[in-house]
Amino acid sequence: MSAWTHQRWFLAAIGMLGLCAALHAQAPKPERGGPPDDAEVIEVPNLHPFQRALYLSSRSGAEWLWNSNRPDGVFVPGHIPSLNVVLEDDDLLLQARGAYGLARSANFHGSERYAVRARQAILSLLASTKTDPDDAKVRFSVPPSSQVNRLAAASWMVLAIQELPEPGQDLLDQSEELCNYLRKQQKPDGSFDIWDGGEPASGAGEVQLGYPGLAILALLRSQARQPAQWKLQAARAGFEREHKAWLQSKSVQVAASLTPAGTELFLATKERPIADAVFEMGDWLCGLQYGANPRRALWQGGFRSTHKGQVVESPPGAEASHCAEALADACRVARAAVDLQRFARYREATERSLHFLTTLQYTAANTRHFVDWYQPRLIGAFYLSHQDGKVRIDSTQAAVCGLTQYLRHVAQLPVSSKHAANP
Repeated sequence: MSAWTHQRWFLAAIGMLGLCAALHAQAPKPERGGPPDDAEVIEVPNLHPFQRALYLSSRSGAEWLWNSNRPDGVFVPGHIPSLNVVLEDDDLLLQARGAYGLARSANFHGSERYAVRARQAILSLLASTKTDPDDAKVRFSVPPSSQVNRLAAASWMVLAIQELPEPGQDLLDQSEELCNYLRKQQKPDGSFDIWDGGEPASGAGEVQLGYPGLAILALLRSQARQPAQWKLQAARAGFEREHKAWLQSKSVQVAASLTPAGTELFLATKERPIADAVFEMGDWLCGLQYGANPRRALWQGGFRSTHKGQVVESPPGAEASHCAEALADACRVARAAVDLQRFARYREATERSLHFLTTLQYTAANTRHFVDWYQPRLIGAFYLSHQDGKVRIDSTQAAVCGLTQYLRHVAQLPVSSKHAANP
């Protein structure tokens, strides 16, 4: 039994039981609508404390997303607790990610009320899109990519629609139009025109490096419900191109976005070279994870960052959720390829990272220094880092998605939705 296994059980018995109790005891008051429906809480038997704590953490994060969605379908982008102000940093990408996180939660937890609000959020997003004047079968966001990246926006909207338990034909038709935009942005060499023929937006940073992987994943998730040969061809060409580029300049953003895409592609094609590429990225991500260090105890389970192809020793934060979800997906490939050694390694790394993420979640226990009326605005949300208590839609969405991906595909908890999408 590995040292982490012993440590995991110790954490499960001590720290995670405390988290479990805090999450289970919390009763956040929603900003609109009624209280959570206890009938929707799914009792999953035979969970050891660690998995139960992760389950409750994912549920609490989903509740925060649900409470943050306004009657018009728009999410409150986040909060700065120290100043008691709402974040002004809002755009279409944040809104789309919130819709995706809530749709994923509706799918996993089998919650009708999550699904209703997720659908309303998606409809609000689609109101900010238009069809191409030259091709009515192509849809993209109204703001140009210099303001909101159209490739990423289309990808997140497709993912949100496809994650809904029952999206309906109207949303599926618009999802297909968004996929046609992604197809239009792909170049002959398999790469994607990230900025729609224009210049990169100011302050884009390295986050844009993950947009091609996001587009590939969106095409593959759409393929599960609306199959088309061109989607597989585009996904394969894009994955091969982006993986080769990653080998030349390795980036956490690329590996974290390309691994889920490669997972879906491998499960659809069973092509061994794709599995090998996923393993290459998964092994590399594992090597970036911080281990036990008494001087930096809070860093354990987080990941080093990269900048221009170089690994950087930096304090980890909520972005670890992207790596956690990627490694949970790598577990799916390892299981399908019967690579038990890699499966064990990836599972251990995923669990380490998810434990790290739970230390970044606001709970009833760690919000007692706030006044009673303010606590519900924070409980369930994931803050940015141990040095930054701000909460944003995307940090909570990413954490919820990482948690549910592990619970569904690694711990193999049953999906509660009667019509689960993308099994």
